[in-house]
Amino acid sequence: MDTTPAELAAITVPVLILTGAGELHTKTAKALADAVEDGRHVEVPGDHFSAKTSPEFEEALVGFLAK
Repeated sequence: MDTTPAELAAITVPVLILTGAGELHTKTAKALADAVEDGRHVEVPGDHFSAKTSPEFEEALVGFLAK
């Protein structure tokens, strides 16, 4: 199921798109974050499996949730 641009634009809650620099979807993650009204994309070191162990991942997640 594809989400339409209008459906993405209708999302009003803050959204964090968090990806590792080695991810294949990093470029599309930025576009996804831009399509959401309050979307943010943060890229951290690592890939799909190792990114979550980086200090930058925790900083980005905690910072996002703190707002």
